[in-house]
Amino acid sequence: YNHAAFDTKVAPALREAGKNPRSNITFKDGKYKTKGKTPGVYIDVENGKVIEFDGNVAVELKEYTALLR
Repeated sequence: YNHAAFDTKVAPALREAGKNPRSNITFKDGKYKTKGKTPGVYIDVENGKVIEFDGNVAVELKEYTALLR
């Protein structure tokens, strides 16, 4: 459900804001697995969160996470 909501609700809003929607990101051992990821906005399907990765830090975009509900 979260991935479908991301594709239909969040991705268009991200594009309007000039952000680059990407695919899934995995949360493991207290942090997001960002190795090999390019900067952009990802969906954490398991936890239902929208995460922006800038190349160094992964942070939740709460205003977009709210669109998943």
